[in-house]
Amino acid sequence: MEEKRGNEIWKLFQELWELPEEPKKALFDTLCSFPFVLEICENSNISEEEIEQYLKDAAARKDYRLLALFCIIQAYQVQRGSHDTN
Repeated sequence: MEEKRGNEIWKLFQELWELPEEPKKALFDTLCSFPFVLEICENSNISEEEIEQYLKDAAARKDYRLLALFCIIQAYQVQRGSHDTN
């Protein structure tokens, strides 16, 4: 089990390493601010529809920090069961 998880983490690390510099830096900055990001997630009452719109807008503007933030908020809400995953 731990070996499988280690392999998955290594694969993710390799994929992240291949990202262009700007998205890689944005993701790194977001992860370094994770306690703050988690607080945002815990206090967010944003709907799935709003998240989807923000994701589209951030992607269109190539705003990788906002894209990372809203991806994390979305994953947090799905994990928490706040949104229907169908």
